[in-house]
Amino acid sequence: AGYPGCMSTSATNYDETANVHDSALCTFKIYGCTDSTALNYLSFATHGPEEYAADRGLAEGATNVHACIAGYPGCMSTLALNFDSSANVHNGSACEFKSYGCKDSTAVNYDETATHGPEEFIIDFGVASSVYACVAAVSGCTSELALNFDSSANVHDPAACTYKAYGCMNSTALNYDSGATHGPEVFAADFPGVTNVHACVAREPGCLSLSALNYDESANTHDEE
Repeated sequence: AGYPGCMSTSATNYDETANVHDSALCTFKIYGCTDSTALNYLSFATHGPEEYAADRGLAEGATNVHACIAGYPGCMSTLALNFDSSANVHNGSACEFKSYGCKDSTAVNYDETATHGPEEFIIDFGVASSVYACVAAVSGCTSELALNFDSSANVHDPAACTYKAYGCMNSTALNYDSGATHGPEVFAADFPGVTNVHACVAREPGCLSLSALNYDESANTHDEE
């Protein structure tokens, strides 16, 4: 009578009593790394690299294609300063990259976090100029409201600014302001629609003594005569 079974001698369940081969019944070794911590771990492997070496009769030290490979984390970015050619597991947090910027502490755009200056940027990227070129400090008045606004300045110096001093510049007026540099007309032009508090007030002489018979309430300059 026929007795079906796996008659493949390379199968793990070779059945020497069978006389009818049934390949569906055969189970074969699946070689691979069975170490779950290894980089090339094969979850469905049934036999490890040691069994493979024994089955194939590999000499000690011979190449074993199923040998487990230990994971070695490191920075694998070739752009990083600390690129690690021996690493086989990329660890992005371990990478250190160049930080370009102006390293001149006297410059306006000084970057204390920069590791490489504009010269290195030009070399690394093969360009003629660098966006990180240091900008020399130029002190001056950068207030556009000032009379001496300096468009070439990049560092504001408040003490250098000169502003308009509005006031009545008519020396005969009651509210004459000797320190004024610009009169009420200029104020009106600069601030249209705003009450002109700097308008000159003409002197109106008269008696301002309340006890006098000729007290003049319209006067603003006392005249005892």
